Amino acid sequence: MSDDLLFAPESESEEIEQKGSWKVLIVDDDYDIHEITKIILRDIEVNDKNIIFSSAYSAKDCSKMYEQGLNFDLIFMDIVMEEDDSGY
Repeated sequence: MSDDLLFAPESESEEIEQKGSWKVLIVDDDYDIHEITKIILRDIEVNDKNIIFSSAYSAKDCSKMYEQGLNFDLIFMDIVMEEDDSGY
């Protein structure tokens, strides 16, 4: 058995198309959590999409964004903020 890798021929028509960005909402009352999350994930691309972050610093701020009709692909939510169950 050979250790050579075989690859299918590439087609010029199979170029990867830029498909936009993922919208991620960080909901946490701790400013440092927002910053470290952005630092850790800033250079990540998933399915050729980069990440655009939005922040809410309370459950009330998050609710306002929802009421405004803002949509997100992913939400990082802290459960314990102003109250023990604010994130629920």
